[in-house]
Amino acid sequence: MEDNKFQIKSRIFKRERVRENRNNLVIVSKRKEEANKNQIELSFKNPSLEPSHLFIVGRVMVKEWERLLSQYPVTRSFIQIREEGQIRFYISFQVDNDLSSREIKSTISLVTEILEECLEKVLIKADKELPIQEADVVSNKSAEEITGNKMVSDNNELISQLHQEIEEQENLLKKLAVQQELLLEPIFEDVVEEKVTTEVVPEKTDKSTDNQKEEMIAVLSMQVTSLNKEIERLRAEAKESQKINLELDKANIKLNEIVQQNKVDETRLEKISEIEKKLRALKQENSEYRIQLNESQHMIEQYKNSNGHLNESLKRLETTHDEFIKNAQTEMTKLETELKEAEKKILIEVNGRQKLEIQLNDTQVKLGQEIRSSEKREDKIKQLNLDLSRQLKQREKATNEMSDLEELVDQLKADLKLSKVSNDILKDELNAYEEQKAKWQQIDVWQTKYEDLETKFNELQNESLSYRQEIHLLNSQLTSIEEQLEAPVTKEAKNQISYSLEKEVVKEPAKVNSLLNAPLSVVEKDDYDYFSYEEDPYVEEVITEELMNIRKKDQMKDEEEIKELLEYYYEEDFKDIKVDKDEYRKHILSFKFLSFRWSQVFIINEADKNAAFLEWCSDYIDKIESFEEELSFDVKKSFFAKNYVTMDESTYHILKGYSKLSTYLDTYYLKVSYYIDKYFLNEGNR
Repeated sequence: MEDNKFQIKSRIFKRERVRENRNNLVIVSKRKEEANKNQIELSFKNPSLEPSHLFIVGRVMVKEWERLLSQYPVTRSFIQIREEGQIRFYISFQVDNDLSSREIKSTISLVTEILEECLEKVLIKADKELPIQEADVVSNKSAEEITGNKMVSDNNELISQLHQEIEEQENLLKKLAVQQELLLEPIFEDVVEEKVTTEVVPEKTDKSTDNQKEEMIAVLSMQVTSLNKEIERLRAEAKESQKINLELDKANIKLNEIVQQNKVDETRLEKISEIEKKLRALKQENSEYRIQLNESQHMIEQYKNSNGHLNESLKRLETTHDEFIKNAQTEMTKLETELKEAEKKILIEVNGRQKLEIQLNDTQVKLGQEIRSSEKREDKIKQLNLDLSRQLKQREKATNEMSDLEELVDQLKADLKLSKVSNDILKDELNAYEEQKAKWQQIDVWQTKYEDLETKFNELQNESLSYRQEIHLLNSQLTSIEEQLEAPVTKEAKNQISYSLEKEVVKEPAKVNSLLNAPLSVVEKDDYDYFSYEEDPYVEEVITEELMNIRKKDQMKDEEEIKELLEYYYEEDFKDIKVDKDEYRKHILSFKFLSFRWSQVFIINEADKNAAFLEWCSDYIDKIESFEEELSFDVKKSFFAKNYVTMDESTYHILKGYSKLSTYLDTYYLKVSYYIDKYFLNEGNR
């Protein structure tokens, strides 16, 4: 809200955003910590007021708040004086529940009205250079209330003065009693000694001379006179203490009377405050009625003027011919039709605006539904990605096995040229393999007939192992022949050797078939080692160490940036800024995934977590819901300019911090965990 005279701007926050510092005028220092705190900000231009005047305005504002808004107790209040002549007045107050929009509007209007009245009265007093008292600035107080407040303040001062006097007099009495006891002790001792000396004196007088007697008598007379003076002084002090006691009794009687009178004044003040509230309501109603009366009087004057013009025109029309009367009637009918058409247009525009509002509400609802559906789609996409990754892993296995089979077939083609029988078998197997490969290329058919292909694949694998055994035997025979023939061999000898080998293979087809059809329950360890891949641990250790160092540097940089953005929450300056809509949507989407990613981080079994940073973030994670509600109030979408949104600068920084935190969790914890599971723990190849 904004006032025209003092240009008072006001806004309310759902939590205590700004706190005082040494340069601020503290009106109410920090009281006990409460759970739910709201803060209202009142900013206006300084109308040449001194800090002492502003302090009085703040004190009066707090008193008026406690009187009119007692259901919201004040926990903190201070004033900021800025260099550009801007004054900001902050009041933190406690609420039991969140305020509704209607309650917010009523409190803001009431507080701005009180502040305006206070500033007006303080300005008048400052111009006249008169001493400003808090009672003169109180808004809309009747004469009875002012006198009642003065009586209460005077009574309070009297009570405090009497309490101080009573305490001082009690302390004096205690001191006098102690002094009296201290003084009486030596007196009693002197009296006892005097008695002893009086008893001993007659014995000594007989033995002493006349000079000694005179000296003793003089000393005794001096002691007696001093004792008499001391007794008189003590009696005077006792009389003074009795007088003080009488004054104390009178003061106590006055105190009781003042306390009773104060109670009566408090009840009277409560009644006066109730009457004042009613008077304010009546004033508001009167002001509304006055506005309505002014409007009605203005309308009546317009009607009178129009009636006068109409009467004159009627007189003229009476003097003129009937044709002019008909023309006037036609003009009146035209005007009426135009008025009706104008009213219809207005109604159409109103209906159009209402339809637009309904459409806007529907679009907002649809947007919410689309966001939810998009979240569901993203969940489905994630699930589909997981399924696809599994299927891709299975396909990778199949392709690896197929590549192994291709290598085996190539070896078989190269090595089994020696025998016709093995060539025929290889041709048949190659045809079967090509058919099988064609089936593998049809992925959709493969998904439906996966079990049949798996069984056939196992058969092919068994056959390939049998071929490997046969090739191993043939290679052993060849090596033995080559060892025997160390000398250079002629072309005829080579032909004879190959012919003999072919003859042996042809002679023993049963042996070959037995090797092919042999059971494969036991497979040698060397056969598996042939396809195994031996990893280099040193290379993997160096690569992982470099990756971890790069990751930690980027992670620390992102953590510092997130802390700066989220701690911007306590900055003093607040202003509205324009944010690009695409950037705003990007941050909102990342913010939506924050709660889910936060819960997933604590499920991960990764040991390398920055526990201190995560613990620091937990306070801000607890405030996500309240920040989301505050975001819905702060963000203003322009109806005409759709490329940006308007929002508070501090709110935008907090949203950006939450977005960065969400991407931080996804980058350095969730994706890293998936990478470790896939490539280091080999879970992706299981």
